[in-house]
Amino acid sequence: MELFGENKVEKLYLWFLFMNRPKMAEFLCSICQNQTTACLLAVDIYSKAAQKDKKNRDTLIQIAYEFDEHAKGIIDECFVKKSSLAIDIINGKATEFYDYAPLVLAKHADSKAFLASDTVQKYLNDKWYHHFDDQRQLLNVNTSFWIMLASFIFPLLPIASLFFPSLYKEYSLKPKKKINKSIQCRPILSHERISTDEKARNESFPSGRNRNSSKNCRIELGDLMSSMGLRIKYFYEAPVVRFYYYVIFYFIFLTLFSYVLLVDYFPLNRNGAKRSGIQNLPIPISEFILHIYMLNFIIDEIYQVYISDKWIHGYFSNNWNRMDLAGIICYLIAFITRFFVSESIFAASK
Repeated sequence: MELFGENKVEKLYLWFLFMNRPKMAEFLCSICQNQTTACLLAVDIYSKAAQKDKKNRDTLIQIAYEFDEHAKGIIDECFVKKSSLAIDIINGKATEFYDYAPLVLAKHADSKAFLASDTVQKYLNDKWYHHFDDQRQLLNVNTSFWIMLASFIFPLLPIASLFFPSLYKEYSLKPKKKINKSIQCRPILSHERISTDEKARNESFPSGRNRNSSKNCRIELGDLMSSMGLRIKYFYEAPVVRFYYYVIFYFIFLTLFSYVLLVDYFPLNRNGAKRSGIQNLPIPISEFILHIYMLNFIIDEIYQVYISDKWIHGYFSNNWNRMDLAGIICYLIAFITRFFVSESIFAASK
């Protein structure tokens, strides 16, 4: 065992996996430090092996499936005992297995059973609703409905943040209190001295209570404003709200695109005519707004290329990105040809 150095059991477990000894690996998995990560590593290894070994493909896939189910069973059992601990486990890094995080590893290995577990679904649900309490009901209606209503009816106003604080989780609304160091360093006085000083102060300053009352009111008002600011911040940070805003954005874009293409798309104005009621305007205002929308799309696609793991290769591995790029190319061709004063070229650009 000295050959393996530290974490002997975990390294011997990996050795059995690569030697295709699943039964021995299962035994060692039961005594590993992090069994969830160990199972997911087995899923990843056997899934990759199934892609290379066509002859034993079915057997390797079955072994990967068994380890996947085992990982799901472990994390779900932990979730039943204590849900917060289970969520911490899937996010924590396993130092025994080269700092792999179970959730990242499950995504890489495409562990369908593990990703469908109650723990992962709870974690994703919390991420989706952010600081909103999705289990709470207001007027016997679930929180998700009120969030959708506030997003669609008042898309630019955080109505839910201002008037429905009960939609948020309670711990999210408590502002962090700052510690006053001067109070910590204040010398300790005897109870008799404090009582005498307080009595003398009250006799000398009858309005002391009023000042304390106004000070408390200011503190409460500050806490209220801080809590409201947090609610507004959490509202716009929530992925569910951003999703609804994207839906609104695309709906407006499609409506504007259809209107420009069918109603308000004219040749370039070089004759001093009016466009959108304005003299000598080259293109209508609606088309100008449409170009701003498209510029936003192009910037978003460039950002996706930038954040992609493998840059260009990682970007083009997604079929939706290919379709987006094709649409952008068509738009750029139409945008360039739109400024040629020719009937045939204008028709082609349209």
